[in-house]
Amino acid sequence: MVVTPGRPRAASPQLLEDAATELFIENGYAATTVDAIAQRAGVSRNTFFNYFGAKSDVLWFGADQAIHALKAECAKGSAADNPLQCARNSTLAVARLIGDDRVPLALTQLDVMGAKDEIEQSGMARVGRLAEVYRQCLVGAQPAANATARIAVASSTLAACAAAAWASWARAGTSRAPLVDFVDEAFATVFAGFESAKL
Repeated sequence: MVVTPGRPRAASPQLLEDAATELFIENGYAATTVDAIAQRAGVSRNTFFNYFGAKSDVLWFGADQAIHALKAECAKGSAADNPLQCARNSTLAVARLIGDDRVPLALTQLDVMGAKDEIEQSGMARVGRLAEVYRQCLVGAQPAANATARIAVASSTLAACAAAAWASWARAGTSRAPLVDFVDEAFATVFAGFESAKL
């Protein structure tokens, strides 16, 4: 059996993402193993799991980075800031940093990879994480007894808006406008209602 030499062992999540992308497109998602990704990247299986908890996490590398960045950006807001505006401004700030080369593989190569069910399931997990980031950002907005339900609705709505904007941006093709334009439009759609609710 001929073994194709892997890449140099300078491990990084980007290197593993590139290797996985190649294999998912060549062989399909289901037929690609973690071992195959590690071999293509020239690293060990253990190195793969130093960066990713599961094979599906490779599909969302850019999205997971953005969620992490959003959490850090929201944490910069002061107690005097309007929490809703802080959430909006933080999201726009992160969106401005994401270039066209960071479109998630899961949103552009769904049919080629044959991973629709896996992508939908793992994608919903990301929306849930995003909603939790927004919930933490909004939690101090309303001390009234009914604040919990209202903030849960608001945080879930913000997460859905951000996810819809990201998906629309990814599917817009190579002539797409910057991600921040899609996010700004999506947030504008619901913000008037949020502000009238006085969260």
